[in-house]
Amino acid sequence: MAMVSPAGSHVILENRYVLLECLAVSGVGKVYRGRDLEQIKAKGLESRILIHVLPVTPNALPLDMMFQQMLGVCQHLEVSWILKPQAYGQDGNLAYFVLESPEKWGLFSLLSRTNRKDPVWQAAMQRLQPLVKQQHLGTNTDPALLLGVSAEEIYLLPTAFSPLVQVLGGQEGFRRVIHHGKHKAAVVVGSVLGLSTIFSAVAANAIFQQKEAVVVEAVLPAPAPQTQIPVRVAAIPATDRVDSPVTGMQATLKDEALSLVGEPPLASTMTQPPAKPDKAMSPSEGAMQKTVPPPPEPKQQLPLIANANKASRVIPEPASVQEAPHQPPNGVDGLIQQAYAAMGAGRLDVGKAGALYYARQLRALSPQHPQVARLGQEISAAYLRQVRAALQSGNLAAAGQWLPLTRQLIQEFGLTNLEPAQQVLEEKVAQLNSY
Repeated sequence: MAMVSPAGSHVILENRYVLLECLAVSGVGKVYRGRDLEQIKAKGLESRILIHVLPVTPNALPLDMMFQQMLGVCQHLEVSWILKPQAYGQDGNLAYFVLESPEKWGLFSLLSRTNRKDPVWQAAMQRLQPLVKQQHLGTNTDPALLLGVSAEEIYLLPTAFSPLVQVLGGQEGFRRVIHHGKHKAAVVVGSVLGLSTIFSAVAANAIFQQKEAVVVEAVLPAPAPQTQIPVRVAAIPATDRVDSPVTGMQATLKDEALSLVGEPPLASTMTQPPAKPDKAMSPSEGAMQKTVPPPPEPKQQLPLIANANKASRVIPEPASVQEAPHQPPNGVDGLIQQAYAAMGAGRLDVGKAGALYYARQLRALSPQHPQVARLGQEISAAYLRQVRAALQSGNLAAAGQWLPLTRQLIQEFGLTNLEPAQQVLEEKVAQLNSY
């Protein structure tokens, strides 16, 4: 259990780590300056460390998995301004991570810098943007996880790479703090509309797939009428059955397809009329039949094909043309861009304009794409943050409505790493409802 130093001014975790000045307090916990008493005894040095104390009980967090994840990302990036994790542990009901500390003690948290035009904010944004593009960070990094000495010296705590810490973060992430009013309103609208349209989006996705299948079936027979035009024109001078297409306007596409098979016999009848003497007067008429019928014949063929198609009901309905905008213009890349743009605007699930819709479309197009799991994690984490914000504001009804949705998304995208956070919030809601 955490102890108090003999002087009565500092807390000591596991009789080793001393908590000194508190640099930041937010939804992700508390960040302290600290000292490692073991290193002081062994090396005679004043060990400088940072200690991140989480706001959740240790039993609800897989600390080892979180530590290994943070360590792996830091070793992969090898960036000097990203502080490295050194240890983790629990003392009573406190879970904490021991982190590397800069040599300079003039550290401050970006939570203390409220002016968004401050050069420190601009420098921090430039540092984080590549990590967001590389999918190492989400779009809502908590400012408490950023420390600075000046605009030239910005440091990121490695706990920012843990999805569980991102979920524990408050509603106002890094980007949302910079664009506070606009994006906060967008998140509120997105959360309200998202709950009412989550099931309609799933239904719309199924309807879209059915309509797409109908369109494919309707388009396949379409080339058949186009092949009939040259065949019928070529058959006009062959026999007196020129008027039969006009009178046989009720023929189906199946009957017209049979006429294509019968074209060779028609070609053989072309040599038969000259052999009969009673039709020797037809050279001039035959010439007229070769010149006159072709111009009006296409005019007659157009309504013929239209009527035949109408009778067989294979012409695509006008509604099928409306399905074209739902096809991504750029395929996988287009869906990914639209999904992140929707999340940036706070549209987590607003029908076919929400991030969840694009994520599901991406999964249907490329199930094994790594961005499918990443988008599912970002969207689920955003909803969990909304649940936490609802609990903080005392809105138990909203929190209770969102939790089934987050549970569904965690199972849908296989996000086992978010299950502990889901369980913590469910237990909290159940506890508050029992009062």
